[in-house]
Amino acid sequence: METSIERVRHLSMMLSNETSFPVSIHKAKGLRSLLINTRDPSLGAALPDLFKQLTCIRLLNLSRSSIKEIPNEVGKLIHLRHLNLASCYQLESLPETMCDLCNLQSLDVTWCDSLKELPNAIGKLIKLRHLWIYGSGVAFIPKGIERITCLRTLDVFTMCGGGENESKAANLRELKNLNHIGGSLKIWNLRGGVEDASDAAEAQLKNKKRLRCLLLALIRLQPAERHFN
Repeated sequence: METSIERVRHLSMMLSNETSFPVSIHKAKGLRSLLINTRDPSLGAALPDLFKQLTCIRLLNLSRSSIKEIPNEVGKLIHLRHLNLASCYQLESLPETMCDLCNLQSLDVTWCDSLKELPNAIGKLIKLRHLWIYGSGVAFIPKGIERITCLRTLDVFTMCGGGENESKAANLRELKNLNHIGGSLKIWNLRGGVEDASDAAEAQLKNKKRLRCLLLALIRLQPAERHFN
């Protein structure tokens, strides 16, 4: 069937490792949702130009791809609402420009093993409703998470536990105003001291009426031990 790429609004692409990325997709200026299914590491080189051209995208799914980073140009996708990076095992970093996505509502980085940090300015994503990080390598939640009062899903809250990242990491107090969080919440790396007890009181977990499961752990569970949803 002959189709004018300019008129396409929703596109799912399955590319083999032998297939070069089709630059003709740049003509689909009105594209609203895009799913790219490929293990080809060359996808990373194609993303900057892709993001520059397709600025109307609302949903972007790059899950299970072999990209190592998200380019700075992702900040141009100002209409983006849903970004799925789940199981991008080689993904190492997210740019600070991602925090310019003022309409972003969901971010999924579950099982991104190589990803150690979220963007420091994540608190700018005030419309974010769902943040999934379970199974990733994210070592702490950045300061400013308290500003995302629309948040409905936060599956893991990892305490920093000291070290060089402590100045960038949020503490339990920043959960105070996140009263819409529901479902399951796992809090890892609790130190169990007086300071944690004070922060926990300030977090007012009792006000999180939509929570169905709360896990508190003094350590961060290793992948082999992770058997929660």
